[in-house]
Amino acid sequence: MKITTLSALLFIALVSAAQADVLYQFDVNGSGSILPFSFSYSSPTFAVDGTSLSFAPFAVTNGTNSWTMTQGLAVDGCFEFGSGGATLINCGFLLPDTSSEGGFNLNILGGALPSATGSYFFDGEGTFLTKGDITFVILNGNLTVSNTSPVPEPSSTALFSIAVAAMAVTFSKRAIPPAIE
Repeated sequence: MKITTLSALLFIALVSAAQADVLYQFDVNGSGSILPFSFSYSSPTFAVDGTSLSFAPFAVTNGTNSWTMTQGLAVDGCFEFGSGGATLINCGFLLPDTSSEGGFNLNILGGALPSATGSYFFDGEGTFLTKGDITFVILNGNLTVSNTSPVPEPSSTALFSIAVAAMAVTFSKRAIPPAIE
């Protein structure tokens, strides 16, 4: 009986541990002087309102100047990104009066942050400062949300369950000594 209990606990632990990270892939169309760009980040769960985003820094460029985005925030149907000096607030941003700062927001069409895998369209706006010049742009593009590693299929989970049950029966038969006549 101990083997059966141990097998059941092992099964529950393995199945509950099989969870995939969520991958967010943004493909932004160029607008005005800003060139098209793409970037991605992954998270153990879907982003919810107020989630700080952790990602490798990426650059936005106009072909001459570039702005490195180092921070991000998910806020009520919107993803916002900014350079080191930007302040991210409620699907917007504030930029200091210094050169080489930038920020942009991407509003998911439909008004909600993605809570399932799939393809989502967005629009948004960006502001980029360069040596006293300000560039305002309207942005749009596509967000693809997917799993980074697949969760086991139900058939493999069922097959594993059958194997554990067969092992439990085998071990329980070995544990019972044969009857002496």
